[in-house]
Amino acid sequence: FMDLKNNDKSNFDYYDRQTELNIDKVQEYYKIIWALRNRFAFTVVNSDVLFKKEWEKCKGDVVHFINTWCSIYEPRMSSSRNSQGTATPSKLPFIMYEGQQQVVEEIEFCYNKGIDFIIAKSREAGISWAVVGWILHKWIFSSGFRAGIGSEKQDMVDVKGIIDPLMGKFRFILYN
Repeated sequence: FMDLKNNDKSNFDYYDRQTELNIDKVQEYYKIIWALRNRFAFTVVNSDVLFKKEWEKCKGDVVHFINTWCSIYEPRMSSSRNSQGTATPSKLPFIMYEGQQQVVEEIEFCYNKGIDFIIAKSREAGISWAVVGWILHKWIFSSGFRAGIGSEKQDMVDVKGIIDPLMGKFRFILYN
C-alpha cells in the first residue's frame, strides 16, 4: 500500500509473482477439494447404507450439507491467473467461512424457535449464498417448508438465466 501511495512500482513484479504463487496454491486446494468431494459423492451414492447415513446427517446439520454438497458461482475468480496463466474456475465448492456459518446457525436457531430474523448485511460478503443454501436445505429436508425472499430491487430477486439474483443463486446451488 505504501509503495502504491508513494508511486513506487519497483516491487510490483515481486507482488505480482507472489499473487501468482498464492493463486497456484488456491487452485491446488480447489482441485483437492473437488477430488475429495467427487470421491465421497461416488461412494455415498453407490451405497444404500452410506446414502441413508449421509441423508440423515445432512438433514440434521445444515452446515455439513452446505459445506459438503453445495457449490457457488464466483465469476471474478476467472480473472485470477496462476503462474501458468490458467484461470481459476468460476464454479467453486461452497465452504463457508466463519461469518457465513454463524449467520446460517443464527437463522437455524431463530427458525427452530419461531423467532423473526432480519439480516442487515454488506455486499460481497457471501451472505446471500449462505442464506440461499439454508433455504435449499429446508426445502429439501423439511416437508411443507416455504420461504419468502426479498431484496431492495425486484431484479435482485429473480431474472431467469442470470445467477446474480437470489433465485439465480438458488437455482445454481440446486442444479450443481
